[in-house]
Amino acid sequence: MEGQVKGLSDLLETNLEKGIDGDDASLSKRRNMFGPNTYPQKKGRSFLMFLWEAWQDLTLIILIVAAAASLALGIKTEVSTLM
Repeated sequence: MEGQVKGLSDLLETNLEKGIDGDDASLSKRRNMFGPNTYPQKKGRSFLMFLWEAWQDLTLIILIVAAAASLALGIKTEVSTLM
């Protein structure tokens, strides 16, 4: 197994202890060959988009309807006990 790792290291022109040689030509060649070592930047969502997506959730809709019904019944009960 170690021979395979050494062979891969030689093929990629790296050092097993020190890693990649840091000269600019080598780094530029690797960046062109393999691409940059970064994750693609995700497009951020605005707060309004987040709210819109949340409103599409069926569970949230059911909870809002239940809360509105509970509030309406609570207000009606309080008003009828005051009179």
